[in-house]
Amino acid sequence: SQMKLDDYFTWASHFTKIEAPNLIYEAGKRGVRQIKDTIPQLAGILANIRRMQQPDGLAQSRVQNLLYNLEQHLIAVHNIAVTI
Repeated sequence: SQMKLDDYFTWASHFTKIEAPNLIYEAGKRGVRQIKDTIPQLAGILANIRRMQQPDGLAQSRVQNLLYNLEQHLIAVHNIAVTI
């Protein structure tokens, strides 16, 4: 089934605010290793969203800039996680 934009942002928010911190807190380095597999999925879906034809509100440059920045932050977190 197709993921809706709201589903993606709900998943990304839950993962970054709850799941990832809990994994790191509970499992330390092992937790970091676990989240590094999910982060590229989040970044990849976000990249696909940015490439899709979008409704007017989402296509505005300020929204696109925010999505791009989020994608870059996810990539940066992944790059740090792979070193641990």
